[in-house]
Amino acid sequence: MVLYVSGELDRLTAPLLATHLDELLRDDAHGTSLTIDLAGTSFVDIGGLNTLLDVHRWAGARGIVVRVGECRAQFVRLLRVTGTLGLMAAPGRPRSRACGPFGRDRRRRR
Repeated sequence: MVLYVSGELDRLTAPLLATHLDELLRDDAHGTSLTIDLAGTSFVDIGGLNTLLDVHRWAGARGIVVRVGECRAQFVRLLRVTGTLGLMAAPGRPRSRACGPFGRDRRRRR
């Protein structure tokens, strides 16, 4: 399952994401794999990161594997600064490459 997030993911909007994910994964989701694609986000603050970490934690307790898919370079920097880079890395992917396509910022493409 892939969830595409767009816009800003901050202290105001992150609770909406958490509520949506709780509803989506509530019923017998054991063994489900969820990828949260952040390529469409323009901004992720510490409130958004905390929500993603909370989702990662409670989903793991339910037997759900949560990964972060594509994301912007600024989110990778936030992961590095907070020491949470390894938590968001997909299994089998090096810690330095937490987000595919490895934290590239799409605005730099020509």
